[in-house]
Amino acid sequence: MQNIREYILSLGADLVGFADISQVPAENRHNLPYGIAIAITLNPDVVKLIEKGVSIEYFDEYTDVTQKLDDICEFTAKYILDLNKGYKAIAQTRHFVRAPSGTRHPKVLLPHKTVAALSGFGWIGKNSLLITPQFGSALRLTSVLTDAPVPEINKSEYSCLCGNCTVCVDICPGRAIKNVTWDINKDRDDLINYDACETAVKKRGEPINKQNGTCGLCMAMCPHTKKYLNENANTDM
Repeated sequence: MQNIREYILSLGADLVGFADISQVPAENRHNLPYGIAIAITLNPDVVKLIEKGVSIEYFDEYTDVTQKLDDICEFTAKYILDLNKGYKAIAQTRHFVRAPSGTRHPKVLLPHKTVAALSGFGWIGKNSLLITPQFGSALRLTSVLTDAPVPEINKSEYSCLCGNCTVCVDICPGRAIKNVTWDINKDRDDLINYDACETAVKKRGEPINKQNGTCGLCMAMCPHTKKYLNENANTDM
């Protein structure tokens, strides 16, 4: 297992972290003690387009990166299972976490962002997205749950750096963000109004006939994301 970080990075991940998730209710983590957080950053040139309006480029980037993460997630779980040491590994792909058809307000039992926050990537912002110091929220996540002895478990104390910032609260077209700070005992609905967010995303996607992956304003306008964009995006776009 000592080489698992290098293996995941070789598959195309940009960040890999390991977390002790035992503080999460056992049923939510399928009775497994560890989480592997995996992230791919979003193209800064594409993210920068969000501020100008709905963007098919962002929808395509969102979709492509999410598929890549599903693939990496499955390969990572297989890597652990193929060790043939009796370890369990669950790939939290979109298919695995998908709610039954017709479910209202679907939730993931253990969100990728929770695993990522516990692994030391960053913190969960008021926008209910993971925020990292180096990329802001301009990244997508997946996670693998396991009982294999993962290396380098994060020992740092969780800390939210949003402070009094309300940029995401103020920019949200659906007024969905409640200006609440996350902790391990809070879930998505404590931070955002899901109905309002979903309605705003669908409305923003109408010009390109898409119903998800079309907003991203709270991600793109976060000061930590803006710093990443200012340092990395092509200024000519």
